[in-house]
Amino acid sequence: MNWLVGKIVSQQIAQGIAFIKVEGDGFSLGVMSLGGEWREGESVKACFKESDVMIAHKQSFQISARNKFLCLVTGISENGVLARVEFDFLGRKICSLISYEALRELNVRVGEEFFWFVKSNEIILERG
Repeated sequence: MNWLVGKIVSQQIAQGIAFIKVEGDGFSLGVMSLGGEWREGESVKACFKESDVMIAHKQSFQISARNKFLCLVTGISENGVLARVEFDFLGRKICSLISYEALRELNVRVGEEFFWFVKSNEIILERG
């Protein structure tokens, strides 16, 4: 388990989901949280699994996720905290939930192509 210590500097809440900004010595994290009562200025430990950390080469931008697909963005819905981005993948709809902040920073627009990734250890197989 990984962990970083920081303080909550801001939060946005919509429909019971909070996007919390945590800052520490030399870093800033965006954290999605369901419920919970958080206060600005509160000290927190941000914990995340080793299997949830992807890596990318600093020069080539290659990423460690094994499943990477370039697709057309076909829809976007947002509530000021979360954004749902829809892709057309071989005629199937694939959706990604990202922070509204990331949506703005990446300037995601319907009709443009973006990559989506899914880590191999996050895929569940079903028979049938």
